[in-house]
Amino acid sequence: MLLVAAAIYVSSERRAERPAGVGELLYPSLESQLDDIKAIVIRGQGAAPLVTIRRGQAGWEVAERSGFPADPGRVRTLLLGMAQARRLEEKSSLPANYPSLGVEDLSTAGATATGVELEG
Repeated sequence: MLLVAAAIYVSSERRAERPAGVGELLYPSLESQLDDIKAIVIRGQGAAPLVTIRRGQAGWEVAERSGFPADPGRVRTLLLGMAQARRLEEKSSLPANYPSLGVEDLSTAGATATGVELEG
């Protein structure tokens, strides 16, 4: 009985130590707005657009490829993945560590991060 009580105590202590927001959706209202998205812009260093995918009359199209059709399954996977993304843990609060994690500001010289912007 004492062992069960100790296990419950340790379990509750671990939950209490978790930072606020862990396990919560990063974009809570995104899933209900997926049909309203008109474009997806993937940005690289300097926040320059690398790929722009627009919703056309015939489906998703790659703007940089003269409207070549984008794979709708991959677009849907990307959007659902973003809608279901959850905060797991803080890796670092030190901006000096951001480049090694690939999350630095895109306007930073030598940035390796990739940004995803949704329009609509």
